[in-house]
Amino acid sequence: MRVSAFRLLRREFCNNIGTERTSAGAAFTGPLGNTFSGSLTQSVWGIGDIAVAGFLGWHKGNSHWNVVVTGTVPTGIYDPDMIAFLGLNRPSVDVRGAYTYFDPQTGLEISGALGMTFNRINTATNYRSGDELHFESDVNEHFASGFSLGVGGYVYEQVTGDSGPATRILGPFEGRVVAVEPLVGYTFKIMNLIPVNLNARWFHEFDVRNRVTGNSVLGTISLPLVGLPPAVAAKD
Repeated sequence: MRVSAFRLLRREFCNNIGTERTSAGAAFTGPLGNTFSGSLTQSVWGIGDIAVAGFLGWHKGNSHWNVVVTGTVPTGIYDPDMIAFLGLNRPSVDVRGAYTYFDPQTGLEISGALGMTFNRINTATNYRSGDELHFESDVNEHFASGFSLGVGGYVYEQVTGDSGPATRILGPFEGRVVAVEPLVGYTFKIMNLIPVNLNARWFHEFDVRNRVTGNSVLGTISLPLVGLPPAVAAKD
């Protein structure tokens, strides 16, 4: 049996523009039993951190592998006196390996990725976050109509403690998060030439330690901006 395989080396440069709204509350009970409380809500809009990534991928039959190295440049909106921010004000490097099994006959897709993020110091606060291990996986069923449905999740585990002046009070502050998610997608073509992929995910987090907890909804849209078919490029 003859199997096809290929290797792909690619570099990618990306940034994001968005908004964030954060609310926080606290209550304090004094020695006489009096309780004092307060809350704060802030929002910010602007540019996030820049990420530069290199990809190496190959496949054999229905199996696909890739290795990704991503460097983050701290260019996003950040203010140490605010609770809402779009950047982390620290450089980092993430190394990740991923595997995907996809059967085009049945539409079944199974994916998993394991990675490690190495963080550097935040120069505005002289605080360095520990290194982070993360694992993501999902199972999807793709239908002939272009829709897909699935379920997934992730585990985040900080494997080294934080360091800096604040850790004298907070300790190493090692975090952990586990989440599960339903997901839905839709793929179609513009003018029967340009593929467009839409995805929506809802994350429910639990087993949270030393991290802000809650639910989140994410939506993505992806389509090629370069390497378009000749018929499309000729119209530009």
